[in-house]
Amino acid sequence: MITLLYAGLCTLLVVFLAVRVALWRFRHKIGIGDGGDRELLKRVRAHANAIENMPLALILLGGMEL
Repeated sequence: MITLLYAGLCTLLVVFLAVRVALWRFRHKIGIGDGGDRELLKRVRAHANAIENMPLALILLGGMEL
């Protein structure tokens, strides 16, 4: 049950980070890549880091919960 709560919170965080990237791309008209924009690169990496690390953390949390 705790794992599901954290999975939901992680999902909200990932969606929030994705929206931040999408809005920045839209405002600055950057379709593909980072366009040399360092702020966009930071936002993309924050989103990617969350996507890369959250599944493992949730699997470990689920294992501990069992």
